[in-house]
Amino acid sequence: MGLALSFGGCEGGSLGLTARNDGSVGVDAGTRLDMSVADGGPAIDSGLDFDMGAGVDLGTVDLGTVDLGTDMGSMPVITCATANYPAGTSLRRRPYQQSVTTNAAHIVWTTAAMGSPTIRIAPTTTGVWSTVTPGSGAYSTSTTGASAAYVQHDASLTGLSADTSYCYEILDGTTVLANGISFHTSWTGTPHPLRVLAFGDSGTGGTAQLALRDRMTNYEFDIFVHLGDIAYGSGTYTELESHFFTVYRDILDDVPFWPSIGNHEYVTNEGDPYINVYVLPRQALDPVHHERYYSFDYGNAHFVSLDSNPEMFDAIGSGSGTDDELDWLAADLAASTADWKIVFFHHPAYSSGEHGNEADVDAQFVPIFQEHGVDLVLNGHDHDYERTVPIWDDAAAPTDPHAITYVVAGGGGGEPRVVSSSWFTAFATDEGNHFLSITIDGCMLRAEAINTDADVIDSFNLNGCD
Repeated sequence: MGLALSFGGCEGGSLGLTARNDGSVGVDAGTRLDMSVADGGPAIDSGLDFDMGAGVDLGTVDLGTVDLGTDMGSMPVITCATANYPAGTSLRRRPYQQSVTTNAAHIVWTTAAMGSPTIRIAPTTTGVWSTVTPGSGAYSTSTTGASAAYVQHDASLTGLSADTSYCYEILDGTTVLANGISFHTSWTGTPHPLRVLAFGDSGTGGTAQLALRDRMTNYEFDIFVHLGDIAYGSGTYTELESHFFTVYRDILDDVPFWPSIGNHEYVTNEGDPYINVYVLPRQALDPVHHERYYSFDYGNAHFVSLDSNPEMFDAIGSGSGTDDELDWLAADLAASTADWKIVFFHHPAYSSGEHGNEADVDAQFVPIFQEHGVDLVLNGHDHDYERTVPIWDDAAAPTDPHAITYVVAGGGGGEPRVVSSSWFTAFATDEGNHFLSITIDGCMLRAEAINTDADVIDSFNLNGCD
């Protein structure tokens, strides 16, 4: 399945995303909210913090866990090939898929009021429906700056089968908010190719971003990776809503989204809106950094999302025992036996664009990449497209099978900026916006940079099994 504009077809490989909400609905300030589970199973602390604004601390919301083994009845025919969003309901932000694995997923959406939210899912292979009650949190206008309060719902789905399509529908009581949608769990090994959409620096809300988005819908993808600067100019709740969720809503309900945090997201409270609207793996060694960096597996590839912002490197260099991102990164990469190791984050170690090389990234991240077999690094920040020659020890190493290729794909919607060339440049252009289409098929990776006119402006192949 994927991102084809037949949104949410059930038999492909498609997926979803995540959100969080803020309104003063049904929340007792200072109280720990235990969102009970559909089957009365044990609760798990999701770690979501809902700030009501105006100095009111709501504490931590426990989203719980849900066992999807409950048989809700069999449907003789199950179809979810066409997404449907009835008008006049309480739905505000359309559902998006987050943290999709082989056996679990999060579906997130927002509504105007708390209501009685549920989500129903069914594997397309059996048509047996299960109902899950999400964890919910209110977001006030004083926190978000939006014109109205809202509630964010996060349905934690567990007990899923690998490489399987599920239809899902969202309800408020008996009112259908959305149906005809699907997601597809991840898989291990190489049963079929993995298709990846990647770009950064998109969040303008302007015509260039919209035109490039329209071009993407002619392709199919299994996952959507963002390289940072999701919402200009300050990564606020309202900017994320208008420059990301609204723009990509017909992709997000169908394709799982995996972001990295850019410098513009950091402007607002060091990324609080980013942390609150996305539901990402909580893997940081220091809990204060949860969701700022994480990793996940898809097929035979291991992906790592990092926080490359100066604020993080200031902490790393402070000598105060806050090197957790580096320690975690080394341990995470060392533990992976995947054929492919792909790292994505915002600031590039190698760039001939306006910002140039990021010294901290080169000094702190790159040695770890080399030590632990990273194959490909994806970045944004500079509003151009660049691909390096294979690099090892800060030198060109075109024949070394261990050398790493670095790509800047910062043309997701921002105005292109001038790029030159350097000793490490294999290809560079500042002509137009673009996205990166990557296909991983066993040991081979094929990548194409595609512009708004559907021209392939660059392509390259890598072998991940050397």
